[in-house]
Amino acid sequence: FDFLELVKRWPLIVGPKMAAVTSPLKIQSDSLFIVTKNPAYSHELSYLSEEIKVQIFKEFPKLKPVIKKLSFKTQEHFF
Repeated sequence: FDFLELVKRWPLIVGPKMAAVTSPLKIQSDSLFIVTKNPAYSHELSYLSEEIKVQIFKEFPKLKPVIKKLSFKTQEHFF
């Protein structure tokens, strides 16, 4: 699996507006870590976790057994 492909397709997964303020960071254990510009975006994405996972698995079926949950980290300077 090429993580860079996930980063490239992130706007297709979460939409262009959300992709401008969020980004996949890493996959560790059974979690996809997502960095956000503001805690409000983390909060909003947490409500959309299941929908986001469906979109990720549609783009990358091989990740279905790998990613069980989404975790969020706020780093304003990342953006």
